[in-house]
Amino acid sequence: MATERWDDDKLDKLADRLKEIGDRIEETGEQIKEITAIAENNSQRIKEVAAIAENNSRLIESYGRQTDARIKEVAAIAENNSRLIESNARVIQALANAAAEGREEREQIFRTIAQQQTNIDGLRRETMRILDLLLNQQNQQNNSEE
Repeated sequence: MATERWDDDKLDKLADRLKEIGDRIEETGEQIKEITAIAENNSQRIKEVAAIAENNSRLIESYGRQTDARIKEVAAIAENNSRLIESNARVIQALANAAAEGREEREQIFRTIAQQQTNIDGLRRETMRILDLLLNQQNQQNNSEE
């Protein structure tokens, strides 16, 4: 292997190349510092987001429990309302049946009253006819006595 001699020109080129590499290393170091700062900032933001997510999770669980409780309350109210509606329906049906029976009884009473009224009218006519006969008979007796 042959030994190569370094002259000033080659040494200057090597020095320039080393300077460029050093500059790039410095730039890379600065970029690493910037990336590290960004990573630390992102890490802090991730922690903040995680804290917010945890808080939101607790709120969702709390709202879920409240919603479940409210659903149970509403279900109980709905069940009670259903029983009341059913009870009211039975009462309304009973009232409708009673009203129908009452109408039928009234109609029967009206028919009976109409029949009795017809009977009364017949009796009145018969009574008037008998009364006329008696009056005529009395008038005839009075006329014959005179």
